Amino acid sequence: MKTSILRIALGLCILAACAPPATQKAAEEDNAAHTPPEALLVAGESAGKFHLGQDMDSVFSLLGKPDDGDAAMGKAWGIWHGQDTLAVYSTYADSTMSRRTARQIVVSGEGYRTENGLGSNTPLETIRESYPALQPAATYVSDPGGDTLWVYDAEASGIAFDFRKKDGQLLCTAVTIHPADEPVAATYLTIHAGWKKLP
Repeated sequence: MKTSILRIALGLCILAACAPPATQKAAEEDNAAHTPPEALLVAGESAGKFHLGQDMDSVFSLLGKPDDGDAAMGKAWGIWHGQDTLAVYSTYADSTMSRRTARQIVVSGEGYRTENGLGSNTPLETIRESYPALQPAATYVSDPGGDTLWVYDAEASGIAFDFRKKDGQLLCTAVTIHPADEPVAATYLTIHAGWKKLP
């Protein structure tokens, strides 16, 4: 009897050892399950507590003065660095030029995820499963350095992803939430400072 129990236990241990490791998809779903609402990315709508159309005074009250940015012709980028970097592209809300509203929100870092776990370090192939209409939108090279950054946009959904190559595959480095049916590149100022856009 003892021998039978030992054989069964040994067999279970061998089966457990031979079981395949968790897949990338399972890891992404686990990340999604643990993403708090304040870090949830919603295509065409919001990044956590920040949403498209939000008054910039509200953004400043939550984040304080930007750490970096750029402004020209009534458009501006505000960039806040921290555990996760957040950037907000804003324009005047209307012709009165009395207030600015958020037009794009860019996040990088491990904290922000979509409801199905997409975000920083997610491979291009995995993102395509959720956004089959994802298309190349722009390619940049670092100057100097020669590193390459690819931007892919799911324009109709209102979400875009930056990628850089690591260990032979393209991995996400940033996510942009933008208005649905509006190209991610439809900004007067680029967020990719220090990068040269290829024609």
